[in-house]
Amino acid sequence: MKLGLVNMDFDYHTYFGAEHSTGYERLLRDCMAGDATLFQRADMVEAGWSVIQPILDVWHALPARGFPNYAAGSWGPIEAAGRAKRKSTSADASPCRSARASSRRGARVDREIRILPDAAAVAVRAAQEFVQAAAAAVRAKGSFTVALSGGSTPKALYSLLVSDPALRSQVPWDKIHLFFGDERHVPPDHPDSNFRMAMETMISKAPLKPEQVTRIKGEYSDAEQAALEYEKALREYFKLKDGEYPRFDLLLAGMGNEGHTLSLFPGTKALHADGRLVVRNWIGKLYTERITLTAAAASNSAEIIFMVTGADKAPALKAVLEGPFEPEQLPAQLLQPKNGKLLWLVDAAAGSMLSTGIRE
Repeated sequence: MKLGLVNMDFDYHTYFGAEHSTGYERLLRDCMAGDATLFQRADMVEAGWSVIQPILDVWHALPARGFPNYAAGSWGPIEAAGRAKRKSTSADASPCRSARASSRRGARVDREIRILPDAAAVAVRAAQEFVQAAAAAVRAKGSFTVALSGGSTPKALYSLLVSDPALRSQVPWDKIHLFFGDERHVPPDHPDSNFRMAMETMISKAPLKPEQVTRIKGEYSDAEQAALEYEKALREYFKLKDGEYPRFDLLLAGMGNEGHTLSLFPGTKALHADGRLVVRNWIGKLYTERITLTAAAASNSAEIIFMVTGADKAPALKAVLEGPFEPEQLPAQLLQPKNGKLLWLVDAAAGSMLSTGIRE
């Protein structure tokens, strides 16, 4: 490769017969100077395309409407304003804009945020939602599938479902099949096991048969084997074809104080597990592996309930719900049910920074 100096005497006006904005010249200058902010890592580009691709898919699926390109050399804002004036159309007439708006609406379809007094109130409301979701699923198809979560608030929820007589009597125990959203890389009797927590607080105290529970085999020395086996179990139970995801009637989720959910942590490989239902995920800061549903699999649920408590979650919760879409930093933003319901149940401490939501 040979390097040499060349003259940069390109003049925008000479070539295109129009004046450019000051930002155009600055951009060229910054490019030549090698401004690092103009260049992205490969994983950041992939994350960007994960947002853009659905928009392009909608665009290509729409019938052609005759949207010509801007003339070469035209300045975008002026040309766009001219087109709008000439055609007397709004920006929403553009299929790209419609797709973008539809994508936003789809990502937040039926999103509800409830800010409750404390963690106990969150558990009670979650139990009520659990019972309602179970009843609706059984009426519709005769069964209820739910992916359980670990954590202190779900623990209180599970306890309520079996200890509160009114709630217990409404749960269709014989129609339920329990799954798990994620698991630690530990045996089922380990104190950190999500399965152990669910077993001790609910499963062992409920009229459930062993075949009604499908757990993740966290005791395997190879976490990948556990992930593949659990994925196979999901494919068999839900009778999935290639490219299909399980449709849980309800998926329970929590959120960490850095924005992780399930075992989808910021910056980890599981955030880009295209096509997989379940993956092993190395979490460097914890020096451990986890087994987790992928965001795509979780987001195919009919309903997702987030339960978030504690003041330490407040900044991340505000960022997830009211900040820009940055799932690399805030994986909880990835859980967006398709054609389903998204319910956030948060206590007053966690929701102290929110400007949206219904406070009860």
